[in-house]
Amino acid sequence: MLAKIGITVDLKTMPKAQYWPTFDERAADIMMIGWHADTEDSNNFYEFLSACPDADSGLGQYNSGNYCNPEADKLMMQANVETDPAKRAELMQQIEQMLYDDAAFIPLHWQNLAWASAKGVEIEPVVNKMNFPYLGDLVIKR
Repeated sequence: MLAKIGITVDLKTMPKAQYWPTFDERAADIMMIGWHADTEDSNNFYEFLSACPDADSGLGQYNSGNYCNPEADKLMMQANVETDPAKRAELMQQIEQMLYDDAAFIPLHWQNLAWASAKGVEIEPVVNKMNFPYLGDLVIKR
C-alpha cells in the first residue's frame, strides 16, 4: 500500500528479542510499535512517543522519528502537574493540535481488540472507555 504513494519498502521482520534493540537504535525510517498507556492517561503517550528524545530524563524514549517540539514538551510538563481536569484537558488538546499540525507521526495501523477465554470463564460487559477487559471484569463459573 505504501508503494501506491511512492514509498519503497524493504520489509525486514525479526523476532521481538532482536526487534526492540533495533528499534531503540532507530535503525529504520519506519518502525512498528504498539502503545497502550498503563495509566490510561494520554500524557503517557506524549512522554514516551512524541517528546523530544532525552536519554537523561527518558522522555521520548520510543520517539523513533526523533520528532521534537519544545513548546509541546512544555505543555506536557504543565499537564503532568495540573490537577484541574478542565485545565489539564485544555493543555492536552493543545498538545494534540500541535502534533497534528506538525504531522509528528502517521499512524499506519489501528489494532482491533480481541480476547478469548476457556469454557466457564465469562467476561462481564466492559464499560471502560477503552473497551478493554480487566481481570475485575472476568467471572469464573464452575
